[in-house]
Amino acid sequence: MAMVDFYRLGTIENPEFIIDKIINFFMKLFLGSGFFFSSKFSSHKWILRKLYMFIVLILQGFFP
Repeated sequence: MAMVDFYRLGTIENPEFIIDKIINFFMKLFLGSGFFFSSKFSSHKWILRKLYMFIVLILQGFFP
């Protein structure tokens, strides 16, 4: 399983209760950027997608 799959499993689509909203908040805080960029780059070719994700990784390392 990839990290994107864990993100999808860990978040609730339409949270009703406060605990579900708290879980969603922490999932988006810690894993949300990877999922966001992965979904943005999913329409590109495989090699470009990997290159873009590498660039994002480098930029997030310099600007945490």
